[in-house]
Formats: sequence, C-alpha cells, structure tokens
Amino acid sequence: MKTLTSLLFTGLTLLFILSNNLPAQESELWENWVKYSNNPIECPDNAWFDDTWRPVVIHEDGKYKMWFTGYKNNWLRQIGYAESDDGLCWQFAEEPVIKGGTYASPQRHKMIGNVMRVDDTLRIWYVGLDEHRTEYSIYYAWSIDGLEWNLHPLPVLKKGEPGSWDEKGVFGWPVYYDGTTYHMLYNDLYDIGYATSFDGINWEKDLENNPIFRRGPEGSWYDEWVCPGPVIVKNDVIHMFFSGSDGLGGQLCAGYIRIGCAWSKDFINWKIANDEEYI
Repeated sequence: MKTLTSLLFTGLTLLFILSNNLPAQESELWENWVKYSNNPIECPDNAWFDDTWRPVVIHEDGKYKMWFTGYKNNWLRQIGYAESDDGLCWQFAEEPVIKGGTYASPQRHKMIGNVMRVDDTLRIWYVGLDEHRTEYSIYYAWSIDGLEWNLHPLPVLKKGEPGSWDEKGVFGWPVYYDGTTYHMLYNDLYDIGYATSFDGINWEKDLENNPIFRRGPEGSWYDEWVCPGPVIVKNDVIHMFFSGSDGLGGQLCAGYIRIGCAWSKDFINWKIANDEEYI
C-alpha cells in the first residue's frame, strides 16, 4: 500500500479561516511539519487494495479510526476502513465498507470525502463517479459503527448549470458542523466552492460568491488547481490546509502537488498564510 501516513499530510487539503490579526498560537498550526521517518505505513499482504488515496481519520473511544479510498491496479475505487491505537500501526478491514456500484451505476466508483460523528451517528460524504470517471457528484451515507453504512440513493450535491463554474461536476471534501449548520467546501477539479445545509443532505450552494477560492496566478505554485481538505475550528477561527498544483507538464495531475494554508472569517474571503507560500 502506498503511504497512508504521508497522505495524511500530502494528500489533504486544509483551509484555515483565521482573523486578520492571526493569533500567535494559531500560526503554529501551519508551521514546522515533519514527516514520519518510517513512512509508509504497512498494510496486510493480499489486501483488496494496492493503492490508497485521501484517508480521513477521527479519534474516539481511545482509537484512531480511518476511512480511505482504496483500489487495485488503478481500477475500481472503493472505501475501506482501519483502526489503530497509536495512529501508526493499523488493523485493516478485510473488505471495503462501502463497495463500488454496478457497471452502469453513477456511483460505480466511490471516493472518500469526509467523516464525522454527530450525536450517535457517523456521517460520510463521498464522491460517486461513473464507469469512465467523467461524471461526478457528492453522495451521503450514515452508520453507527463505521462498518455498516446506509447509503442515500441520490446525490446530495450535483454539478452546476451549463455555463457555471462547476458545470463539469463537484468533488466534496471537508464538512464542518457548528451545531446548527453543515458547511462544505467542494471543488470542480480546479477551484473551490462553498455550500451549506441544515441536515447534511439538502445543500445550498453560495451562488453569489462561488467559487470562493481560486487557483493562483500564472507562475504560482498552485496555478493549475486547488483542492480543499479537512476543516478545523479553534477559538472561533476555521482552519484548513489546501492542496495545490503548478500543473507543469500540461496534464491535470502533472507537476508538483504541495500543501498550503489559507484562512478566512466567513468561508468566503480568504487569505493564504505563510506569505502565500506552500508549507
């Protein structure tokens, strides 16, 4: 299995919503990151996957619980699960906990977005793609134990109208719940939009302000695309790292992919920390 631990740092997109006068203790969230020296984390031989992407980890009941997108031979994307006492040594479920759909299904491939527990219920938002991975929407499921999931049958967020910035499709990543409202940052493969919901199922895009975070100017380290990641709220400030690519080579996944940190007070107006450099 490719590096799960390093993916926690290199594959996540973190967006930070901070005040204009950034408190000293907040700036430490994007400083001094060190990769674990024993990367990558090992997985069982003959697992159902041989590659992984974008793990999501929560900590509860004294354990780290991880859901991730797994696939074999660059084929069917499915969602797997693992547990750990220390975040380093993991026990993996033998089968995907959310399996791929039928050949004709718009959810043929399923790719992890975000997981959180609200009250006694785990909630997951994930991307469903068709067989050719050209049509993509955001779906929802719920579970009590994180292993048996109840899938909502229809997309909860779809691509925009023809001519809109997200007309090709939507990828859903971080979701934050403030006790009343669910906040989602999503992207169309290139820029980042914002949507809200009161139940996690019925979402409303911010059509007036979207996209709320755009790829950088030509020549910057993130001028090809940006992708959001998990949201952290601390002292009434929302934080998130984001992935960005310079796109060198002329293809979507070519060039360098790096992690940056941005902040805002309202999910709409953003400023990149670290003097607008990657971290």
